[in-house]
Amino acid sequence: MSGRAAPPAEAHAACKAAIADAGLAHTYRKRSGYSVGIAFAPDWGEGHLLSLGETEEKRFAANMVVHVVPTLRIAGTAGIGLSATVLITDDGHEVLTSCPVGPRR
Repeated sequence: MSGRAAPPAEAHAACKAAIADAGLAHTYRKRSGYSVGIAFAPDWGEGHLLSLGETEEKRFAANMVVHVVPTLRIAGTAGIGLSATVLITDDGHEVLTSCPVGPRR
């Protein structure tokens, strides 16, 4: 990748910061996403996956695909999750999810 690619922990920190800026930090306690693709068999243990979390030491590399899925929860009341699939490219990233973003009118 050209330049310095931000590690997954920095991507997670940016996600947490956006949620905190919206006044919802108290609803967000988990990671922001994880790697997906043919080389990553489903496994809830997920020890071999790249995790968009605070302690991830693996680095992003071109052609990786990640599922970014921040989920906000208020215990006993409500929860909401947002989801996007993202391809890591040589120059940054490309969002593969093709749904409208923003308020519908």
